[in-house]
Amino acid sequence: MAIVGRPIKDNGPVFSSIEEAKAYVVKQIVSQASEENAPLDALEIKMLSWTAENEDIELNKQFERLHYSADYEKRVKGLIVTGHVV
Repeated sequence: MAIVGRPIKDNGPVFSSIEEAKAYVVKQIVSQASEENAPLDALEIKMLSWTAENEDIELNKQFERLHYSADYEKRVKGLIVTGHVV
């Protein structure tokens, strides 16, 4: 498990920023997908970092045209659980 700013009991990674923590989680998810021989495409990887605050509405629209969100979310959840990402 990881936390921003201070270590926790299991001494997992410590990050100096939210961006650093997010990059770590994205990397772990992408790695797990590759290990399962089901790599994420470039757009799926970009969406792992997408937030409503970044207002990249075009990226979200492009994703929605090519992917079904519920399936993607289910897949990512499975990768997180299987890979013990968080």
